[in-house]
Amino acid sequence: MKQKRMFKTNEYVSIDYETLGDFKKSLDEWIKKHGPDARFEYYEEYGDRYLAIMAEREETDREYNKRLEEEAHWKAIAEERDRKEFERLKAKYEDPNEWDKILERPKVND
Repeated sequence: MKQKRMFKTNEYVSIDYETLGDFKKSLDEWIKKHGPDARFEYYEEYGDRYLAIMAEREETDREYNKRLEEEAHWKAIAEERDRKEFERLKAKYEDPNEWDKILERPKVND
């Protein structure tokens, strides 16, 4: 069984609020979205203030199952492509006299 992956998420948000209530409302939304263990960094640029919110999360069951389906799909496509290439090369080089042509050797008649 494959292991679930960890995702790192980053969100950059403007923090131009007029009241603490507005800020708390946004903070509650960020906690709901990124979890209480998310980290943040404060930025100020050209008079605007921003937070970079960073969090890690495990992929959901839905994302995990979708990833496994996609990996299986692409693996099947690669195997089919490889099989066709093998069959093409097998047909091309199956005749032992074909090697003589490739290596520019004269044909040996027994």
